[in-house]
Amino acid sequence: MGNCQAVNNKATSADGHDDGGSSRKQPPVDVTVTETSIPSSIENDKFQIPIKIFTPTTTANSTTKRAVVFFIHGGIFALGDMHSHPTISHALCQLGLVVVTASFRNGEEAPHESNVTMRDLNDVVDHCLQTYKDLPFGLVGSSSGGFFAIHLCQTLHSTKTIAFCIPICPVADPFKRASYLRSSISGSAKSDGYNAVHTPEKS
Repeated sequence: MGNCQAVNNKATSADGHDDGGSSRKQPPVDVTVTETSIPSSIENDKFQIPIKIFTPTTTANSTTKRAVVFFIHGGIFALGDMHSHPTISHALCQLGLVVVTASFRNGEEAPHESNVTMRDLNDVVDHCLQTYKDLPFGLVGSSSGGFFAIHLCQTLHSTKTIAFCIPICPVADPFKRASYLRSSISGSAKSDGYNAVHTPEKS
């Protein structure tokens, strides 16, 4: 395991409501952010998967860790890393969740047929389950990360305990997304009926 680096961040407090419906201010939650790495389980692969851990820490009012989540970043199946979407990670941490993000391999460095992306994601899942045995485990993913979260739930539910899955605006059909990206690259996306269009370079 790689060296850890930790910093303390105080995330913004959020308004909450009690069971009676009266408004009250929730105390801010201190967040400890730790960076480390875990080894790939692929044979003869020396790659270390960088991970970032957001942990809610005790304040004046004790913070109870409710669950651990692996937040899988989006990025059109090719971009992003463990630093992506920090606002979401901090917001989840404010709810008392330990949040793990990762710089898993994707895009050109991990072609679909290699299955490297899914192996990296599985390794992070295993790390979460082994490290936080006393907490419920769930998956959260945004965009292409939402697809990965759904796929992991479908493939792992019979062998591993996944308490919940929250896909945020997921790419539910990668084949349709690929068709859209081909249209964007060729410059025909608008005439093909797509409203929001990526540039050919980004596609």
